[in-house]
Amino acid sequence: EVLQWRKNYGKYKMLAKATKCHGCQQKTVVRAYHGMCIPCARLKKQCAKCEGPFAIPEEELARMAKEAELRKQIQDLPERFKRTAERKLERGDDLAQVEKAVLAGQGKKAAKAQTPVAANSKTA
Repeated sequence: EVLQWRKNYGKYKMLAKATKCHGCQQKTVVRAYHGMCIPCARLKKQCAKCEGPFAIPEEELARMAKEAELRKQIQDLPERFKRTAERKLERGDDLAQVEKAVLAGQGKKAAKAQTPVAANSKTA
């Protein structure tokens, strides 16, 4: 947010040369406005810019859980609906649209299961 503001209003300054990392004390920081290099930040599970604890926002956790649930449901769908739902997930469509595709596939699967198979009336 802060960096985007700086870019929009012409206040952003590129990093001219690598600076010292606060984690490993090496000159490995190559991004502007960052205090740690990426490997140290991952190792310590901290944000490389603000050096605070790295936390995933609640809405992102909820979205990830919903996506995992939808992926499980997709496995049981007929092929046509499975491909449609997977394509929507890959494109990054809204999860509500993916859920619509999954529900349509489940409805089609249920309708197919309820239709009786016509028995051959031919007797030889």
